[in-house]
Amino acid sequence: MSVFNNHLILTTSEKGGSGKSTAAIALVDALRFEGVPVAAYDGNVDVSSLYETLGTRDATGQLTEAQDPLVGAFPYSVRDESRTVLVDCLRQGYPHMVHDIAGGGLTDMQRLFGDKPDSLYQFVRSIARFDTCAVFVHLLTPDISTVASVAKYLDITENLGDLGHHVRHIAMLNLQGNRSEAHFPHWYGYTDATGEEKGGKTRARLLAAGGAEMNLPAIDERTMALLKAQKVPFTVGANMPEMSITDQSRLYNFTEDFSKELTHEIRQILGLAQ
Repeated sequence: MSVFNNHLILTTSEKGGSGKSTAAIALVDALRFEGVPVAAYDGNVDVSSLYETLGTRDATGQLTEAQDPLVGAFPYSVRDESRTVLVDCLRQGYPHMVHDIAGGGLTDMQRLFGDKPDSLYQFVRSIARFDTCAVFVHLLTPDISTVASVAKYLDITENLGDLGHHVRHIAMLNLQGNRSEAHFPHWYGYTDATGEEKGGKTRARLLAAGGAEMNLPAIDERTMALLKAQKVPFTVGANMPEMSITDQSRLYNFTEDFSKELTHEIRQILGLAQ
């Protein structure tokens, strides 16, 4: 597996509400808890989940205007001209950069270098200059549109030629609601009532391209709502006195389960292991 100077990790899906922000927060939180330097960027400033949760705050609890991405979270919008942060952040030389991209953000990413068919090629060529690997973390729900989103990215990145090795893919299945493999027929494939085999092709393409799969563990919705109200990440909430022992335990279990999902294979793709 190629060794890169840094990794640009983007949580993506062309469908909103698939769990991208939760995944980005969980990933940054888990790695920082391990002591890994991770720069966090919220490219979905209209919602600002990552910024609100990980952003540095002053003594009054207000988010500070100046944000060090390695400590807090830097906000921008992939939908306007501030989207240049997506590439300009490479100048800082951070080894790992996590960007939470707004739902349907692929078109906006392509506008970095004009609305041309090869715009994403230009994006990858730009990061390749810095010996960077772009890791697309695709959030999946049972909705077929999230599978179509992965296919859309694969359609583009499979045609990058020599630049293709600068792009990797991770499929992250959102298990919220205690979902299991059976809840993702379009991803894993299934046999319909007539005996016809359907689905599973996009998964096969991703794995054939050297991609990998992991899960976003489920968490009790009440506990998650209380955590969001506190505007703190999972590892902090697990030790907050404002949380009941039950809620603390649920958050602790989530962090443990998420860390287990960061297997050696996943860590290799993220540039965390050889």
